[in-house]
Amino acid sequence: MDTVALAAAAATTTSIGLVSSVLIAPAWPPVLLAKETADIDAVSGGRLTLGLGVGIRPDDFVADGLGMAGRGRRFDRDLGVYRDVWNGEPVGGGPNPAVTSEARQIPLLFGGAVPASFERMTRWGSGYIGGSVPAPMIAPAFEAARAAWAGAGRGGSPYLLAIAYFALGDAEQGRANLWDYYSIGGDELASLVTDGMSDGPTRVKETVAAFADIGADELILNPTVRDIEEITRLAEIVLLPVHSPSAKDPGYVTVLTQSALAKSPARQQSLCALTSVWPVVRVPDVPDRIQSPIFDFYRLRRSHPCGGAAGMARS
Repeated sequence: MDTVALAAAAATTTSIGLVSSVLIAPAWPPVLLAKETADIDAVSGGRLTLGLGVGIRPDDFVADGLGMAGRGRRFDRDLGVYRDVWNGEPVGGGPNPAVTSEARQIPLLFGGAVPASFERMTRWGSGYIGGSVPAPMIAPAFEAARAAWAGAGRGGSPYLLAIAYFALGDAEQGRANLWDYYSIGGDELASLVTDGMSDGPTRVKETVAAFADIGADELILNPTVRDIEEITRLAEIVLLPVHSPSAKDPGYVTVLTQSALAKSPARQQSLCALTSVWPVVRVPDVPDRIQSPIFDFYRLRRSHPCGGAAGMARS
């Protein structure tokens, strides 16, 4: 995820949330990253959430002097720099800030499985991003995030975001793309991610249900092939119930496209009434003019379909 994709999404949308999952923060000069993300947040009207990580790929670190070595320590230092920049502190040794007076502290989510990841979350963040592996493997990390949050005396609970991959057209190409990207972490990691990819309706529904069962607040379904029609294929699957709703099942999720709701006001009215029992996720339509694969990034959030916020974001 880079700032160009986020800026493009901010400029071409009006209400959906924007999230990076994840942006490799220590690959950036900290003042520059803080300024660019503040500008993106301003353009979007305050819709940006930054998911941050330290990265595992050497080819993510291309700026001179900002290599992989020492990236964790650098990240810890940079988090304070972001805070100062967003607070309007002067930068570059001069008297002027890098952001306007309307800049805010952008919400931060942290990925990673080492203790330092959870420490950053409790000190600086709003929540945690799980890795791109099956839900049973993410469950312990979610529990660790909850425990760290409580142990640090933070009120409430951390926001828990999950990620899953899918390919509904060319599944073999999807697996090949995942393997190519994750093999840098070894065959075991690449196999875990590749085997966890949803390649059909049944597996998509099982994936959504599995992450709901471990208490994910949000699930990002990330496509693995460059095909805009994957949006339609996904919507056709998740329009159907994952499993039967009941009073004991508050995590039941239904997904609707805005066009489907617009074409059926009666259906919208009935489904809005149902949200008093279980949440519904709204899926915005993709503008015809957006054909770039950088927008093939779908964000499913438990939310009320009759409110103002849409539940799927592309960033």
